[in-house]
Amino acid sequence: MLGFTEYGDFADYFGPRWNYLLKNDIAWVPVPFHFLKGDFESGVASVVLAEYAEQPEKYLDARGKKKMGDVSWNLWRLLREVLDEDDTEERLERQFMRFGDNVGDGPLTRDDLQDALFHGSENPF
Repeated sequence: MLGFTEYGDFADYFGPRWNYLLKNDIAWVPVPFHFLKGDFESGVASVVLAEYAEQPEKYLDARGKKKMGDVSWNLWRLLREVLDEDDTEERLERQFMRFGDNVGDGPLTRDDLQDALFHGSENPF
C-alpha cells in the first residue's frame, strides 16, 4: 500500500519498532484465503499471496474492500505524520520514551541500587 519493497523501508520511515506501531493495521488487512497443509511448501500459497498483494480488489468482497481502504488510509496517515516531523532525532527520542522503560530518569545513583535489600552472602541462593 505504501510502495515499500522490503521490511527495511518500514524501519527507515517508522523507526525500529515499526511492527509494534503498525501491528493493528497489519492485523486488519483482510486475507480471504484458507490454505491447506502443504500449500506453503509447494509454493502455491506464495503465488496466490503475491498476486493478492498486487491486486487485492480481485479477491475481496465489498466488506473486504472497505477494510482494505481503511487500512490503507490509516497507513498513509501515519506515514504523513512521520514525514511531517521536522526533527528526526526528536521523533526518535519521543518514540523510545513512549515504548522504553525508565527512559529519562537520569543517571543511575548509589541510592538506586538499594543494597540493603540483598544479603552480602557468597551463596547466590
